[in-house]
Amino acid sequence: AEPIFAFTAVTLSADGLHPADAATIGASDRVLGVSLTAGSTGDPVRVLTEGEVTNTGWAFTEGDLLYVGLNGVITPAQVGDFCQMVGWAVAPSKIFVRVGRAILRS
Repeated sequence: AEPIFAFTAVTLSADGLHPADAATIGASDRVLGVSLTAGSTGDPVRVLTEGEVTNTGWAFTEGDLLYVGLNGVITPAQVGDFCQMVGWAVAPSKIFVRVGRAILRS
């Protein structure tokens, strides 16, 4: 549906993949997983729905719970209109993906 960067949280809709965005209520409980590859509009993108993924660009603290952020960013901070866990940090550059249920924020 739109360009996707690698190692971002993504949602799936009828028209394709979108970066998950905690500021968009419509994205709550629609997070599919984490993109493993990047792609332009219409290109196939590999998505991990559960399991470990490593990205040398991450610098998390081991044990951090990780959430959907803004524009697909995976973050230890709970931001936006809903809170939805993506997984947890196994090491600074490695996470275990297991998407949780969304909780709307008031």
